[in-house]
Amino acid sequence: PREHDRRFKLTDEQREEIRKDTTHSQRELALMYGVSRSLIGIVKNPERLEQIRRYREERGWRAFYDKEKHRHTMRSHRAHKKSIFGTARKPNTSTPQEPK
Repeated sequence: PREHDRRFKLTDEQREEIRKDTTHSQRELALMYGVSRSLIGIVKNPERLEQIRRYREERGWRAFYDKEKHRHTMRSHRAHKKSIFGTARKPNTSTPQEPK
């Protein structure tokens, strides 16, 4: 059943409450229900979800990034940092002083 599915962040009753609520901002509602502000926006304006889906489809949006490209970029970035800072950085050995 839907109420036991962890992918759903809000129950149908909570969604209805959010739609009817005109006294709180989207940010306040998000904090109250423990969800993102964008989810509150989609609940209040369901047409927005369709716009997002169309936009992603038009752009050829992928659900995941290219792992090989990311791996290459990270290796390049780490090598660059290594050339700047050297191979080993000194650990912070200073001890904090107690207040007098």
